[in-house]
Order: sequence, then C-alpha cells, then structure tokens
Amino acid sequence: MTANRKPTVRVEGRCLCGQARYQVDGRLQGLMLHCHCQRCRKHYGSTFASFVGFEDAQFHWLAGQERIQTFTSEELIHARAFCGSCGSTMPGPDTSGPVHGCSAGNILDMPKPATVYHFYLKGKAPWFTAPSDAPHLYQLVHPDYRDPGLQNLNRPCTAGKVCGSCLCGTVSFEAEKAVAMRNCHCSRCRLSRSSAFATNLFVAGDDFHWRSGADSVVNYRLPDAQRFGSAFCRHCGSLVPRLVRADQGRINIPAGCLDCDPGIVPGEHIFVGSAAPWFEIQDSLPQWQARPS
Repeated sequence: MTANRKPTVRVEGRCLCGQARYQVDGRLQGLMLHCHCQRCRKHYGSTFASFVGFEDAQFHWLAGQERIQTFTSEELIHARAFCGSCGSTMPGPDTSGPVHGCSAGNILDMPKPATVYHFYLKGKAPWFTAPSDAPHLYQLVHPDYRDPGLQNLNRPCTAGKVCGSCLCGTVSFEAEKAVAMRNCHCSRCRLSRSSAFATNLFVAGDDFHWRSGADSVVNYRLPDAQRFGSAFCRHCGSLVPRLVRADQGRINIPAGCLDCDPGIVPGEHIFVGSAAPWFEIQDSLPQWQARPS
C-alpha cells in the first residue's frame, strides 16, 4: 500500500426501524460535507445533511431493500430515497460508480473524517450560525452538485406564524408560536434524521393544525420506546410534525421542514453523551450528557 493510499474500511448502516440495512466496503475519502440547501434540510428534517464518500466502493443491501421508496422531482438532481416503514433517508437506487456517497447519520461505526466542510451556506437555516473558520471547499464538490443559482423553495407562510411543509409540498402545517427548540444527539435521532443530530421545535398541540396532506402522514412508533417515533410524508419521505406528549398535547416539529424563521434558536444540546464521534459541537450552547432534569 502506498503512503498516500487510504485504507479500505467496511461500514454498515441502517434506518431507524432497522428493517433496511446495508454494507459498504471502500476507501473513505477523508471528507465530510454538511449541506445546508433547503431541499436537503427538508428531506432530512435536520439543520443540515451530512455526507461521506467512499472510493472504489462496493455496496450491497443486507436486508430490507424492498422497503426503500424513492421520490423524484424536476427540482431535484437525484432521486431521494427513504425507508417506507420509518422514513429514514437511505441510499438511493444508483449505488454504482467509483465514489459512493452515504448519509453519515445512519452509519453505525462511522470513522472520523480528516476534513469537514460546509456547502451551500447561502441556503442555511436561520437558526444556524456557521463556525467562523468553517471551510467552504466549493472546488471539492462534484460538478453535479454545484448550483450557485439554486433558489429556496417558494412556499407560502402566514405572517407571525410557524409554517412548514414536506419536500414534495403535499403536507403543510402552521402553528401559532414556538415553545422550545433544542438539538438532540441521541442515536435514535441520528438514525431518524440520517444526520449529525436532530433539531426539534416544539409547539403546543392546541396551537397547531395541518394546512394540507394530513392523510399523507405516516406515523411510526419505535417499539419498546416510551415516546420515540417519527412521522413522514408517504410520498417524499420528508420528516414532518408528530404528537410527542399526549398528556401535554405537545407537537415535535423536525426543524428542517420549516418554511420560515421560527423566531427562536436552539437553547441547548441534549444527549451529547451519545453524540456521533465524527461531529464536533462548536457553539457555546449548554450541553447535557442526557436529558436535563
């Protein structure tokens, strides 16, 4: 092996429900891309989507390939794929080629990359502030993903309210005001969002209503979990709001699906004891090893 040749690794990934699992053998590129475009934020339901690439990769499904659904649109360069049972973003139908890209959040033992960079910061979420020294290595992005003229989706919002929608636009909602917002780093949230962490916005149930597509929302509850689950659009796989506390009537909104500035920013990081070893928290928000008491 030459001095500059990267070692071959084997990684496994899975969705939240665990019914879809895959394996990748290849040479880790050593790069991780955090994409901030609105389309990625909507599909992943997160503040940004995190991708890693494997060179000379061999990909195969271990289980559940038949559960993978895809969404295509003229507004997308590539199809978006997701588990039809739990909504986690999964590898797309095209798994060939010299470089295979994966969503980092659903890789179980993800090696730490040498270089991390942020892409398409012009589309970033209003609650996120990029680190001042965050590299934006545009020249490293594959030409198919370069689109400096990419515009955010033009979705209607009611003034003074919290509004959002899925990627395909079938599901939309609005709420009167946000109650709280936090970043969660637990392994369940990472598998659900297929990204570094989940940014969750909470609103009161009485203040929330569906504007369209309520009958297109699939609700998944994780077995043996007290409250954890996901809700997603059956057509495009985007994560959407779900009832998280029936006794309190509280709604959990995956922040990535928002169409407007919620007027609030995350107040803390929770479950950092379970955080992805490849992600470094760089802000000054309070951090809790688990859930604050």
